[in-house]
Amino acid sequence: MSQTPSNFAWGDLWRGRRYVVCGAGHGMGLATARALADAGAHVLVHALRDASVQAAVKQLSERASPAQKIAGCAADLSTPDGAARVAAAAQEAFGRLHGWVANTGGPPPGKALELSDAHWQQAFDGTFLAVVRMLRAAAPLLEPGAAFVSIQSRSVREPIESLSTSNALRAAAAAFLRDAGRELGGRGVRVLAVLPGMVTTERLAELSEHRARELGVAPEEIHRTWAAQAPLGRLATPEELARVILVALSDVAGYMTGTTLLVDGGTSRAG
Repeated sequence: MSQTPSNFAWGDLWRGRRYVVCGAGHGMGLATARALADAGAHVLVHALRDASVQAAVKQLSERASPAQKIAGCAADLSTPDGAARVAAAAQEAFGRLHGWVANTGGPPPGKALELSDAHWQQAFDGTFLAVVRMLRAAAPLLEPGAAFVSIQSRSVREPIESLSTSNALRAAAAAFLRDAGRELGGRGVRVLAVLPGMVTTERLAELSEHRARELGVAPEEIHRTWAAQAPLGRLATPEELARVILVALSDVAGYMTGTTLLVDGGTSRAG
């Protein structure tokens, strides 16, 4: 069960607990898996490719104590059985779980009326339906007091130029997660979405190159523009997002469910 305020222990928030982190081959997923391993948790890392899984497992194992278990699973979350494969690996490694971090690859960039049906279908499978499938697969494994935390985007609050699939489908995913939070609340399972702004990841590099081609400028200029849009005047690091995700997974957020956590440096005026 989740700790109550009377027996709350800061030092034991993650130690010895069992988590799945999807999309942990790089970026925010890998940073979150590292932070959990550093905090003494058992972690199963997921990535699309086996080589990425093995590299992440090796990196985390080097940071973990002998008492910690680090496992991995490669799967394509955009396929009907991808999430189920990750859940089966987690059940074999850990049995029950204290948390699941749902992280998917970003959908294809582009403007609303320029994207083909194929682009929209790819985005639907990989960005929306993957989250539905992950929560369905994770729910039977989640202990009372556990949390399902989905990494989405600040586009849930405000559309981002030239990211139409993300604007539409991440908002849909956030609505689904709110509904699921109500359904799982009776079991003591929490459901939250973290909404990052611009974070210095490989995905951000791809998006800045796409936007730079649209505007005929250098990617570095796009980075400067995005940083200037935030009142804090800079882009976020994956580690900063990982720390917020760890709080969302923990008993610190034990009375939070069915809501979103915006982490965008103040960029969104609708925050």
